[in-house]
Amino acid sequence: MKRKRHMFIVSSAAALLFITVASLNSIKHPVTQPVLPAAALSAQSIDQSEHHESSKTSLHTEQILNEIKVIFNGQAQQVFTVNAKSSTGTQNLQIHMKNTGTKSFTYYLNDPTGERCAEVTIAPGKKVTTQYTWIAQQAGDWMIRISNADGSQGAVAYSIENQF
Repeated sequence: MKRKRHMFIVSSAAALLFITVASLNSIKHPVTQPVLPAAALSAQSIDQSEHHESSKTSLHTEQILNEIKVIFNGQAQQVFTVNAKSSTGTQNLQIHMKNTGTKSFTYYLNDPTGERCAEVTIAPGKKVTTQYTWIAQQAGDWMIRISNADGSQGAVAYSIENQF
C-alpha cells in the first residue's frame, strides 16, 4: 500500500511538472529592444550619395537645425535638443557639416550625458555627413563643439536632422 501511494505521489508530481512546463512555453513574451549603452552605438561618416538614398528610405525626418553659418576664432559650440520619437528602438541623428574656411577643423558631438559620440576632422572646402544612431534614453540637450588646431579664424555651415 505504501508503495502504491509513493508511486501515485511521484506520478502526480511528474504530471504537474509537465503541465507547468507546457503552460510556460505557451505564454507569449513581449519582444523588447535591448537597452544599449551609448558606447555600443555607432557614428559614421557617409558621403552625400548615401545620404540622399537613406533619406528616401526613411519614414520620417525632423529638421532640428536648419543651415547655420558660423565664423569662429579657434572654437565654437552649439547646443541643440533632440526629443525621442519612440520609446523603443533607435533613431539616426544626421549632421551635415561643411568647412567654408581656409583651415581644417575638428568637430565633436557629445550626448546629454557628456559622452563623446563622434569626432570628425574636415578639410577646407569639404562637406561631411555624419550619422549617429542613438536610443530614446539619450534624448535631451546635445552639443557640437568645433575647434581648429591653432586657434585661428574658421568658418563652418551645418544642419542637423533626426530620422526615425
